[in-house]
Amino acid sequence: MIAFRFIASTPPPYACQVLSVRSVVLILPSPLIDLGEVSMHLFFDVLFVSLNIFLSIASAIMSDEEHHFESKADAGASKTYPQQAGTIRKNGYIVIKGRPCKVVEVSTSKTGKHGHAKCHFVAIDIFNAKKLEDIVPSSHNCDVPHVNRTDYQLIDISEDGFLSLLTETGNTKDDLRLPTDENLVTQIKDGFAEGKDLVVSVMSAMGEEQICALKEIGPKKVTLARCFKRILIFSDCISLHRFYASALRLPAIMSDEEHHFESKADAGASKTYPQQAGTIRKNGYIVIKGRPCKVVEVSTSKTGKHGHAKCHFVAIDIFNAKKLEDIVPSSHNCDVPHVNRTDYQLIDISEDGFLSLLTETGNTKDDLRLPTDENLVTQIKDGFAEGKDLVVSVMSAMGEEQICALKEIGPK
Repeated sequence: MIAFRFIASTPPPYACQVLSVRSVVLILPSPLIDLGEVSMHLFFDVLFVSLNIFLSIASAIMSDEEHHFESKADAGASKTYPQQAGTIRKNGYIVIKGRPCKVVEVSTSKTGKHGHAKCHFVAIDIFNAKKLEDIVPSSHNCDVPHVNRTDYQLIDISEDGFLSLLTETGNTKDDLRLPTDENLVTQIKDGFAEGKDLVVSVMSAMGEEQICALKEIGPKKVTLARCFKRILIFSDCISLHRFYASALRLPAIMSDEEHHFESKADAGASKTYPQQAGTIRKNGYIVIKGRPCKVVEVSTSKTGKHGHAKCHFVAIDIFNAKKLEDIVPSSHNCDVPHVNRTDYQLIDISEDGFLSLLTETGNTKDDLRLPTDENLVTQIKDGFAEGKDLVVSVMSAMGEEQICALKEIGPK
């Protein structure tokens, strides 16, 4: 499949166009033609040279490379995973009556004399928007769906409502219909009719897929320098996946200093570890009343005649900033949380306040809201609106996550 077109509306001096040949994606510069000032002879000369450059590069790449196909998850992989009911929070995911749902409300009853505390979940089906409810003992496991969100560039819309989408490997995906949301359908059709370069976000879970969002990659972000830089990606044998990310306005990481992301701890590992109270210092971490905290003050009493010295901890909850205190014998062990800090590149901010973040593997993470700190929220929104390349730092501990810092990565 070969697809190409001239862009006549791009500002001078150059127009840039994406050409796809099977599993190869190329970006070539083409001079902007004004037939009122340039002769037809020059026009055909330029056209001939551009096509020759395209065909020579395409031939060289396709003769040396094998055809690479989009990797898919193992067909035998489970569509869900177990998670204890008491650890599922609002905006998380859960399976209710065999349907993948997003939790919009969760409440836990107090433990009775003859039973466990129970969790009451109110959730919305992520595909048909139906409201579902379930009540589960807090100590029991629930099925949680694997929810993925993938971006594809829109190529065409057929008369019967099917979309032709460009995958990261340069193949086409033609099995998705227009979504049921009328407003989203209108945005897609109008944008495509106006010749805009559009990217659709597809949510998938438990064998179902549906378009959930739309983004425009406008020409203002595509410069001549970036076009040639992306061609160099091919000449340096950089993977197609990273090239596709650059085509979606994510900066290609080509310098010697790459952005390294902290690897996450094993999902089955303990959320805490024991540490003797007498060895915990100021600015360390401790669990008080089941909450992960940072120690802001610690004092130790003198040893009495009939007991051990005691440590008095004053600490701040790392997620809600509440002040907590505890007194522990200095020779006893305390629970200390595993606190991790991971960097993700910001891709998008949804209308409901959720962030779309790029992980170190090239997947997207879409389950984090904007933080509660108003100053940090303002910095994130203003930086994103200005088109800056932003990296957010996410702190995680004991099954909770929250954005705690923001960094800007320069044009390199």
